[in-house]
Amino acid sequence: MDVEIGPLTGWYYHREFESQVGIFRCGLSTRAEIRLSAEHSDFRWTPITQLGGVQAARVQAALNYEGTLHAQVF
Repeated sequence: MDVEIGPLTGWYYHREFESQVGIFRCGLSTRAEIRLSAEHSDFRWTPITQLGGVQAARVQAALNYEGTLHAQVF
């Protein structure tokens, strides 16, 4: 599958896990076919409104990206 890797849109620190996460805005071609590995049995697209607070905040920041890296601590 061809994935178009776009800009780094966010950098996040998660206190609970003592980890840092970088989020890139990526895209798929309109003809992309999702292929699952042996580690997965299913996939789905999920509306932002159904995501948890942290995930929703990171996705919304990526969608709103206009050239300035978003940073946040959770």
